[in-house]
Amino acid sequence: MFVKPGESIVLKCNTTADNSTDFWLYLTKKNSPHETLTEGVDVNNHYKTRIQITGNTRNGEYHLKILNFTRQDEGIYRCITDREIMPVDVYLQMKGVFLRSLVFDIINIIKCM
Repeated sequence: MFVKPGESIVLKCNTTADNSTDFWLYLTKKNSPHETLTEGVDVNNHYKTRIQITGNTRNGEYHLKILNFTRQDEGIYRCITDREIMPVDVYLQMKGVFLRSLVFDIINIIKCM
């Protein structure tokens, strides 16, 4: 999924289990250690100004809202519930970053010639 810089985005996580504990995890790169962003509605102190849990948690909605998306927010986000078997993975990438970087590199190469 592509996200524009500065945009806010909501990642949806629904569970059918009553009284389940939902976790949002963030994995910066494949096979890297993860960070726990939320446990239920409790947000990790490090991220309190950047993320929120939205949705009706009584109905099993634990949506992750990321505010003011930056390049540092790129990566895999995973929703895991204690009663569901399959986690929900979403890969977020900043829209247009690769192309702008490539154009900038080409311009610098041309200047050096």
